[in-house]
Order: sequence, then C-alpha cells, then structure tokens
Amino acid sequence: MFLIGVATLLISYTAVRVQRSIAEIQRINGERDIQLKQDNARFQEKTEAARLAASLIQFLKCPDDLQRTAALRLLAADSAKLFAEVISDKCTNLTPQAKNEIRRFHEQSVIRERASEFQRLLANAREFKKRGFDGPAARLFDEASGLIQPSDGLKVNNTALSRAKAAFADGRFSEAADLFVIAFAALPERG
Repeated sequence: MFLIGVATLLISYTAVRVQRSIAEIQRINGERDIQLKQDNARFQEKTEAARLAASLIQFLKCPDDLQRTAALRLLAADSAKLFAEVISDKCTNLTPQAKNEIRRFHEQSVIRERASEFQRLLANAREFKKRGFDGPAARLFDEASGLIQPSDGLKVNNTALSRAKAAFADGRFSEAADLFVIAFAALPERG
C-alpha cells in the first residue's frame, strides 16, 4: 500500500512537471509566432517600398519638375528620406525653391518614419498583451513611449504612462503592461 502511494505521488509529480513544460513550450511558441508575424509584415512592407522606389527612380532626377515632387511624395518614409538626401547632395544646380522643398520633404519623411515606427511598436505591444505576454508587451510599450508624436501626445494618459514607466524600470512587467494599455487606450489601433 505504501509503495502504491509513493508511485502515485511520483506519477502525479511527473504529470505536473510535464504539464508545466508543455505550458512553457506553448508560451515560447506563442511569442515566436507573434515575432514571426511581425517580422513577416515588416519584410512585406519593406519589399513593397523597395519595389515602389525602384519604379520611381526614373522620376528622381536633378531637374526641378512635377514628376520628382510627385515621386518623392509616393515613396515610403525611409526611401523618401534617402532619395531626398541623395538629390540634395548630388544635384548642385537646384533652385533655392527646390532645395527648400527637398529639405522640407526630408524633415517630413523623418517625422513620418518616426510615426510609423511608433504605430508598429504600439500594435505589436498590444498583440503581445492580448496573448498574455506581459514582459515583451511592456518592453515594446516602453520603446513606443519614446516615439510619441505631438499629435498623439494629447490622447495619452500621462499619469498612467509615468506610472507604467516606473513599474517597467522596477521590473514589474505585468503591472507596467497593464498601465501602458491604460496610457495608450485613447490611441486607435491601426488596421
């Protein structure tokens, strides 16, 4: 009888350990799944941006014309920034108006790129939080908090944001993730 009790205890202990191992593997796989989806989406965005940039190169030339302006406006932020820099550096005979327009466009591209990165981080953090991965969610929310755009600043709950940053700094990731969700609740999810 004693041996049956010990055997039952060992089997129960082993079953609990196996369940915990399976749960940990599922958690890791869930995090990897989210990361792979994010990486795939980012890769597709960059591929489309590169395709568009390649098709517009013929219109990005030194002579000041409407085609160059339109081409710059169609490019993704990082490509537009790069082409604006190249045109500014290589085209020495630009009119002052064209130089000013390219400089302004470069500045706008930097702002668009920062806003896009903010939205990407916020969407990814929300996805991690929905799946119950508070640590990665808190990390991404914290990164996003450094990229808040002035237009979004009024929609952010600054009290919750400062409390979230403090919780994150103290390693209280679950609490930080919850507070970040509250801080960014008024910002719409991107579609």
